[in-house]
Amino acid sequence: MTAVPRTLPIRLDPLPGEALDSWLDALAARLSTPFGEVMAHLGFPVRGRSGNQLRDIPPDWTIALREQETAAVAHASGLAPAVITAMTLAHYDQRALRIDPERRHVNRRVLWGRARGSRFCPDCLADSGGRWQLAWRLGWSFACPTHRRLLADCCPHCERVQRERPRSGWAIPQLGICGNPPSHPSVEPSGGCGFDLAKTRTLQLPSGHPALTAQDRLLEIIESGTAAFGTYSASPQPVQNALADIRAIGGRVLADLPAGALASLVPTDIAEDHFAPVPGFRLASRAVERPGFMAPPRAVSTAAAATIALRVLEHRDVHTAGEVMRGLQEAMREELWQVSATSIDSWGRGLSPRPQRGTPGSPRPVPPPQRAASLPHGLRHAQQSGPHGHRGDATGPEGSQHVLAVLGGAARTSRRCLPPASCARPG
Repeated sequence: MTAVPRTLPIRLDPLPGEALDSWLDALAARLSTPFGEVMAHLGFPVRGRSGNQLRDIPPDWTIALREQETAAVAHASGLAPAVITAMTLAHYDQRALRIDPERRHVNRRVLWGRARGSRFCPDCLADSGGRWQLAWRLGWSFACPTHRRLLADCCPHCERVQRERPRSGWAIPQLGICGNPPSHPSVEPSGGCGFDLAKTRTLQLPSGHPALTAQDRLLEIIESGTAAFGTYSASPQPVQNALADIRAIGGRVLADLPAGALASLVPTDIAEDHFAPVPGFRLASRAVERPGFMAPPRAVSTAAAATIALRVLEHRDVHTAGEVMRGLQEAMREELWQVSATSIDSWGRGLSPRPQRGTPGSPRPVPPPQRAASLPHGLRHAQQSGPHGHRGDATGPEGSQHVLAVLGGAARTSRRCLPPASCARPG
């Protein structure tokens, strides 16, 4: 991207929260111009599915733009550079995900980052005329609070995730229509699969559903950048620390919690969809490969994991939260006997530090967790690694233990294991 592009004859403002690729589609449709011509006018080189690191082409322009790229788009469109940047995942960098600034890749190994692709709300697409929200690209987005339904994972016709592949440059975008390459390419330029995504069916959720409550909480802390609820109320934490805690608990839930225990902790509709995916559904096979290690490929699985994790962390009293955590640990031991209060701080990187000593709600001091020589190699390595992969105790700033380690200590001091708390179920 070298020459400054000429200003476009028609201006189009992005919708609140809209993603860059969605706005570019809408711009091309408004101009009645093939998508590739609009991209070339703005100075974007042709992009393959995986990008080209040698040419500094990212796998997806919606991840992040260079300063000169942002300036060129702003000049041609009449939008402010800050508005352009807000349409890229850089808007969420260091909050809900982490981006490699050199390669412009989303790190999939932390904070449940999604490398590419987007979920979607069919009702939102219908209401907006086919415009896509940037937040749908986050691994933490699984439900639409406005329309009270789970987000769709993929096109029900071609069964492929949306926005993973570059759109055809030869066709004028059809907004709200699946743009994945058709199964049987034709001679004529094609806009893609052709299915009307507004007709996609997903699970409807009643008002007050625990999954909607969990989604509201996640979106709230991501936008504010700070977690000050429940366990964090006495010592607010940066949102990425809290999300690391939620990922740590949620990942263990998906990997190690027996099916019966999980089903007792989430509403029946979520449990049924989680355990009974549509036969032959492509993403279902991906969901069983190291579940919870990376962002769950299915929205319903993310909903189950986040709902259970927040059942623990929503408690202001650390000892009460510890009792709930102990219930999870006891259930997990049926599948993995090494899971215990002493190994909680090995559940992930970047976990939030414990509340500072003397703050309201701080638990009693907890002795450092004992090393378990019999842990499997993967767990043993994680337990011996710090927040950034360095060996040493899993501690936060100034050597303080992580919140999850504190909850483990509270669980050890509890004399009883609480049964799974009741969870509101739809009528």
